[in-house]
Amino acid sequence: MLGLAGGAAGVIASTTGHAILGPVAPYVPAIGAALMFFGALSLVMSFGLLRGLAWAWTIALAVDALHGLGDVGTMAARGFNVDKLIGAAIAAGLVYYLTRPSVRAYFRRPA
Repeated sequence: MLGLAGGAAGVIASTTGHAILGPVAPYVPAIGAALMFFGALSLVMSFGLLRGLAWAWTIALAVDALHGLGDVGTMAARGFNVDKLIGAAIAAGLVYYLTRPSVRAYFRRPA
């Protein structure tokens, strides 16, 4: 829901706040649209996870794994950041949780 709201705010800001946004003003509509897309995708995936649908489990596992790898890659390229360490730890915890036998059974995935 926050992604949808942030995207809508970005699109609105692009039409009204050129003086405030400065050089990034031309990119704000695209950023807002991307936020709205990923917010809607997140909302659909959440409903799928709550209903125990296998496709939602697959998407959640892939997103969390990529998030963790991205955080580790950022730390490797730019140096240590506490926020990236926390993000990688949370992503690793979610991947661990999603691969537990009881969770896999809920999503009708063989263990």
